[in-house]
Amino acid sequence: MYNNTRFHQLLEALPRNLIDRISSSLQAGRYDKSFKPYDHLLALLYGQISGVRSLRELETGFNAQAAHHYHLGTGPIRRSTLSDANQRRNPVLFKTVTEQLMAFMHGKQRRELTELTYLLDSTPIQLKGHGFDWAEASATSRNQGLKVHLMIEQRGHTPVYLNITSPTVNDVVDARHLRLEADATYVFDKGYCDYGWWQQIDEAGATFVTRFKRNAAIQVVAQNPCDGKVILSAEQVIKMAITACGYAASACIVKASHPSSWRPTIWTVQPRILLNFIASVGRSSCFSSGSSKT
Repeated sequence: MYNNTRFHQLLEALPRNLIDRISSSLQAGRYDKSFKPYDHLLALLYGQISGVRSLRELETGFNAQAAHHYHLGTGPIRRSTLSDANQRRNPVLFKTVTEQLMAFMHGKQRRELTELTYLLDSTPIQLKGHGFDWAEASATSRNQGLKVHLMIEQRGHTPVYLNITSPTVNDVVDARHLRLEADATYVFDKGYCDYGWWQQIDEAGATFVTRFKRNAAIQVVAQNPCDGKVILSAEQVIKMAITACGYAASACIVKASHPSSWRPTIWTVQPRILLNFIASVGRSSCFSSGSSKT
């Protein structure tokens, strides 16, 4: 009796007609007609999930499950064919499929959730050694390879934005391309310090939470004590005037509960929303101490 594999169950959320439609519009099967884009995507997903380190391992492992190929709608693979497809097939195909799936999940969450909180950050992909000489031209002091810019929805842990760039692309430069949503809360670190972009978030009717740089021009206008039941130890209401872009806003600063790390750490243009946000997420990892960008 045949039983669905876990890999098959994962693929149930991947509409084949979506892949075929995108492939047709991009003519992604033009050079490898016997190895269709759907087969290519399945091979790549299998390789990622199984953690293989070479095309030979991928070929051996995938073909060892020949009994399941029919139900997956695919067949055996050859590493030479996969290598040719990796080189010649338009990667925009896989980028577009990912964006379509994220858009579907995002739309579903917007219907189910009244408040959305987005966590925005980047992470490096180190590419060093044989075959990665091309990455040296754009290497930085911290990264040689690529940079992944990612935004996830906090409650559902669902990615809603993803972009892969050169490591030389600054975090906030990529973030300026985001489509801002009213009533949403964006959480990011000091790498996204751009007063003009902060103003755009404010004008879009959204809220943001971040960390100040040490030289931020702020003026404390009031201070309120906190009861210490959440992760706050003190609250300050401040005014921040950004004369370079003619923007001024009231904001709220809070300090971490650990005395050793006393300094303003969080900024928002809507203080009450910030306190509600902190109370709802508790000791979230996005507020933990660690290396920060200056």
